[in-house]
Amino acid sequence: MSVMSSNRVSLSHQHQASEITSTQLEQLRTRIQHHPQSSKLLALLEALTQFELGRFLLQHGGLNAYWTSFLMRGYLQTHLRHPLEHWLVHEAPMVIATRERYHIFGEQLQQHVQSGMHIGSLPCGLFDEIHFLDPERISTLDLTGIDFDPVALSGAEAALKDLPWSLRTEQLDAWALQATHIFDVLICHGLNIYEANPKRLFDLYQRCFNALQPEGWLLTSYISEPPTVTKKARWQVHCPEHLPQQQWLFQDVIAARWQAYMSMDAMTQLLHQVGFRHIQIIEDSQRIFPTVWAQKK
Repeated sequence: MSVMSSNRVSLSHQHQASEITSTQLEQLRTRIQHHPQSSKLLALLEALTQFELGRFLLQHGGLNAYWTSFLMRGYLQTHLRHPLEHWLVHEAPMVIATRERYHIFGEQLQQHVQSGMHIGSLPCGLFDEIHFLDPERISTLDLTGIDFDPVALSGAEAALKDLPWSLRTEQLDAWALQATHIFDVLICHGLNIYEANPKRLFDLYQRCFNALQPEGWLLTSYISEPPTVTKKARWQVHCPEHLPQQQWLFQDVIAARWQAYMSMDAMTQLLHQVGFRHIQIIEDSQRIFPTVWAQKK
């Protein structure tokens, strides 16, 4: 996934060691030094500089294709040495919900995808969801991965090279998608959490709608409103004692860019306005990162 920003380096670049300069660190310390929990925030800041994922988050405020895939799958082959890195990967409620959302996506694809279908993903990242599909059950499949990040596209090609299906990749900004009546299933995950403008969200999903075949399905998601935003929050966090540290880490130290939330009603209404029907919302166990199936009629 690649999201452009005027005040941060793009998330689009090769995976490489992330280095924080002394100037950047001083700017971060200055920003948080007057926070009521400044001592805890400064300790978290220092801890984040001790491992590569932490340094990347400090620099970019979000995840690229490599680190998204790492949190979904790659961490299983990695020894996490730093306590905060272990907490971030295994205990942060948002990360747990994201990983559960990923598995729900996989389960839905397993149920709905059949041989001969054309599956698109926008932005595709490393196209991780495709690994849930069984080549012995699905003999033929056309895959199209679309991403603004050329490194994500080359990563997807490498990750799927041993699968028997046809893969086409295209470097394109999501809001420039012009395809019509192409896909049987289109996966569009991860953009709306960075975008709060209703008009741009409508435009994005309208482009997804147009790209689908009649009766085609959109597979998407959203972050539901947290308790800090509304008293009607649906969140049911397994370990609420982790919420303060999650807020300090993502909101106050990293200033994460995935701060665009939606209610279930707002998401449903948006997709109805675009023209989707048979909208099904599947919540993760913490109700943080719901999955959405919506059909073009």
